[in-house]
Amino acid sequence: ELIDPRTIVPFDWETVFASVRKTGRCMVVSQCVDVGSFTGEIVSKIVENCFDDLDAPVLKLGAKNGIAPQAHSLEKAFLPSVEEMVETVHKLM
Repeated sequence: ELIDPRTIVPFDWETVFASVRKTGRCMVVSQCVDVGSFTGEIVSKIVENCFDDLDAPVLKLGAKNGIAPQAHSLEKAFLPSVEEMVETVHKLM
């Protein structure tokens, strides 16, 4: 399942929790840097509310830690790639 919440306020927690309870797995992806981003809060809430339903650790993938580059060519190295997302999903299997 793929959930694109679009907003963080209000955040549709129940849709996320229902999906995690159904699949037993979760990966949170964001273009924000990993450290200090809202993805950590999402992971925390999922673990807090769905711990007994999880079959694997909740994984998160974000941009590299640092200042976002302004050049489009450098963004490819900074932001999560499709390959990184697929690799992370395979860790959940």
